[in-house]
Amino acid sequence: MMIGEGLILVVNNILITLIFGTAAGFVLVYAGKTVGADYLHWHFPAWYLFGYMVFVTAVPVAISGSMIKILGRKTLAERLKEAEG
Repeated sequence: MMIGEGLILVVNNILITLIFGTAAGFVLVYAGKTVGADYLHWHFPAWYLFGYMVFVTAVPVAISGSMIKILGRKTLAERLKEAEG
């Protein structure tokens, strides 16, 4: 369940980044061209997006997996006793 929740957040982050990041990059290049910076060219950064997607997916999966492994060593009752005392 922890990994599933993390992946839901990952998908939301990727969509927000894809929509707003792409729009912001395009607008900045367009604005630069309107003020005379004709050397600016906008290209969709597909390789950077792919790397970002891999990294943003791997981090929550690794953290959730390690936390599940650490928390799986003790029962819930043992963890609650440690937290109380």
